[in-house]
Amino acid sequence: MTERGCARSGRLYRNLVALVALGVAQVSCSSEMGSTIDDEGSGGAASDDSLLGRRGRGRGGKGGAGGQGGTAGTGATAGTGGATGGTAGTAGSPGSGGGGSAGAGTVDAGTTIGGGAAALAAKLGKTNFMIGLGANGSAYPATSQLDIRYAYLVGNADVNSSWTKWNSPDGEFAAIVARNADAKGTIPMFNVYEFAASGDGNFGIVQDTALMTRFWADLQLLANKLKAFDKPAIVHLEPDFWGYAQSASPGNDPTKFAAKVKIAPTCGDLADDLTGLARCAFRIFHTTSPKAVVGLHASNWAAYDANGKPDGAAVGTFLATIAGGQADFVATDILDRDAGCFEAKPSAYDCGRGGTTGWYWDETNTTSPNYHEYLSWAKALHLGAGIPILWRAEHVAGRHSQ
Repeated sequence: MTERGCARSGRLYRNLVALVALGVAQVSCSSEMGSTIDDEGSGGAASDDSLLGRRGRGRGGKGGAGGQGGTAGTGATAGTGGATGGTAGTAGSPGSGGGGSAGAGTVDAGTTIGGGAAALAAKLGKTNFMIGLGANGSAYPATSQLDIRYAYLVGNADVNSSWTKWNSPDGEFAAIVARNADAKGTIPMFNVYEFAASGDGNFGIVQDTALMTRFWADLQLLANKLKAFDKPAIVHLEPDFWGYAQSASPGNDPTKFAAKVKIAPTCGDLADDLTGLARCAFRIFHTTSPKAVVGLHASNWAAYDANGKPDGAAVGTFLATIAGGQADFVATDILDRDAGCFEAKPSAYDCGRGGTTGWYWDETNTTSPNYHEYLSWAKALHLGAGIPILWRAEHVAGRHSQ
């Protein structure tokens, strides 16, 4: 849990900045929980809400020095790029003379896969830390120096109250969000949130032919809107669903989690399971709207190690298996409420479930929970998934308590 969300998250931010070698793509901060945003577009134009993000960049590894001595030493292998997509180091030159041995190249911590965060940033047209502000109801600052603006696309059992019907024609809400973001020089980000239509954690929807037919049509509609937008965008697929799915996959095997995939018009060749579900979504966006980046969500409660601690490596590996190398990023967050929410308990935000104590992390990193524990989990998640992390720091009700 953050220290009263973004109002007091300086220590968390400083720790996150220290993780630039992990492939961190962005840290985001939202002043409202996403599930309240389904009210935003019910028939009206999108409001000027946005989100806070920060981007880290790694440096390349250094090539090793050549050997020295009588017999020529062999040059060291070039260093690989830093985990956030730094430039690869230069190989060492062969040594000369004497009996020297080859120099050893060094690299930054972490692993670079698919270009890392720098490549992701480049696809979005950015080279800087990405900064935004709040969500539902937050106004742009006078400087308008923001990078991302996000909105939830909420699906409900009643199609007429789902995001596709919030504006006319169908799906126009997404186009409004994109145009509003672009007018402010920001990138639109969409959190697709349809699998909770029957309740959080009730994922039977993915085996319902009628609802999944609608889901695939909705994804194609969003992809079409982003194709018409023809500029960079971010698509975050189904927050928390993948965590529930991992918990419910026999033997941690995503191929044993059934889902209606072949009914999607362009995915008849994919498996009717969790791998097909993710890869069909990636196919729709990468084919129709290639300027969009697409990612899954990681929940730290999806898997635990033998000591009962959240297992970032297991979550990352599971998501990598699902994605099959097609995801652009993995999104995660600390929790959907902040400590101020549980402390102040405003009824509008379901803040009564946080108990009576234990809301804050130990800033000295001595007792649990603490910052080092969480950031170690995040590092393991990144290394397991092999792609940059997009952080969302939810900020619910912190304004009520300072």
